[in-house]
Amino acid sequence: MHDGALEFAVRDLVQVRQVGDTSEPGLSIHAEGVFVVVTLSVRNVGVVPRTLVDRDQALIDSRGQRFTVSTAANIYGNLDIPSNRMDPGEQLEVNLAFDVPVGTAPRSMVLRESATSDGVIVALP
Repeated sequence: MHDGALEFAVRDLVQVRQVGDTSEPGLSIHAEGVFVVVTLSVRNVGVVPRTLVDRDQALIDSRGQRFTVSTAANIYGNLDIPSNRMDPGEQLEVNLAFDVPVGTAPRSMVLRESATSDGVIVALP
């Protein structure tokens, strides 16, 4: 599935209470509820560089409620990724963490190239 010049594929989904490097003090963060962490593979299929912006993405639960990403959790969950910028043809694997109430049933995501694009709805496993 793609939106604009970004092609998306969901690779994994887990629910955890903490993200980051739990072996190092100060390099992880705890959820207020639970983190739904979605691992995405994103490829720039365009002809100019693109940047994946985490806050442009949304999680939708089984009741239709939308959740925005936890920017702090995304920083801790992607410590090994120096940038979300992709040159043409480049692919990035990134974790998007959403802090949701315990018991939330994630069903889909709206993935966007940019805040102004239509986005594409992707079902979650």
